[in-house]
Amino acid sequence: MKIVTYNIQFSLGQDGRFDLPRVAEALAGADIIGLQEVDRFWRRTGREDQAEALADLLPGYYWAFAGGYDVAAHVADPAGASAAQRGRRRQHGNMILSRWPILSFRAPRLPRGETDGVWSQDRVLLEAVIDAPGGPLRVYVTHMCHIGAKTRLAQTDAILDLLRRLPADGASWSGHHHEGDFWMDGDPAIPFPDDLVLMGDLNFQPDSEEYRRFVGADLGLVDSWVAAGHDPLHGDAFTIRSMRPPYQLMRLDQIFLSPGLAGEVVRAWVDQQAAGSDHFPAWLELSRA
Repeated sequence: MKIVTYNIQFSLGQDGRFDLPRVAEALAGADIIGLQEVDRFWRRTGREDQAEALADLLPGYYWAFAGGYDVAAHVADPAGASAAQRGRRRQHGNMILSRWPILSFRAPRLPRGETDGVWSQDRVLLEAVIDAPGGPLRVYVTHMCHIGAKTRLAQTDAILDLLRRLPADGASWSGHHHEGDFWMDGDPAIPFPDDLVLMGDLNFQPDSEEYRRFVGADLGLVDSWVAAGHDPLHGDAFTIRSMRPPYQLMRLDQIFLSPGLAGEVVRAWVDQQAAGSDHFPAWLELSRA
């Protein structure tokens, strides 16, 4: 099973071109894909629904999208707009694509806090329960705050709290209704497995307090890069090269695993040839089929 996380920067590549097919090409061969910075109906990307366009470019995948924020996507002439145009929302957020059915998904909001006038945005933790080979799998994709550690630490604690609390809630629905299948539309209760993958542009490096909280939590989360036998700060691990001097190489895009998956890690790598974004895709291979 190949898993990849990629901040696609709404398809704005290192050459200054918007090129969504190039992004899709960089994801070829993946079984589960976690994306960040996907646009829907933004002027900068030609009012394109990038989530739907990516699903078309990657046929055969199931997909789910959650915007960190959701605001009006204005049309020039509301009176002459179609119902679809009037209901259109401008969104920017996270996406999961899977070769196997996504049984449920939801997206709790993360704390944002004061940012001292610096541009900020709402962010979410996108959860999908995937009907994967070897048993169902929980997959989480997020994009944490870029501004500073104060907000990221609050988001770190919120994510860890959610991971502790959500098993008690179960999936989007659980249990049985006294009216039988009426409310579940004939479907069985959705499983909520122990195994989980948490990935995304986390905007912190492995020498940070945020990282220490993730791997030091009682949940036993494992850095898949380390589980694959790599040094957490090794040069080959970088997933972004800063655009300003001193052009620092940083590993901001990471994949964490629940302890039950750590023994399934085969290899981990970063595709530093991909040019479709300011970030590079971070890949993980597990031994399950």
